[in-house]
Amino acid sequence: MNEELLAVLMTVLGYLLGAVPFGIVVSKALGLPDPRTAGSKNVGFTNVLRVSGKKPGSSRFLATWARDGHLPGLRCIGSPLNPTS
Repeated sequence: MNEELLAVLMTVLGYLLGAVPFGIVVSKALGLPDPRTAGSKNVGFTNVLRVSGKKPGSSRFLATWARDGHLPGLRCIGSPLNPTS
């Protein structure tokens, strides 16, 4: 695949994943209260943990960690655009 096209596709995918509110996704998937209407009314990890419990809170944390921390780093390390690869 063309390196420039790959870079554009990774950027678009990252942008789209960044728009996913995992707190709401996890709560809806497990049939739990919407975090925007309970607790502090925030979709963050702490409110999901407080409102829905440990498993949904941990799921929300791991999904966000993968999206915001771990996967972008791996994407950069393994990218053909990385000069050290």
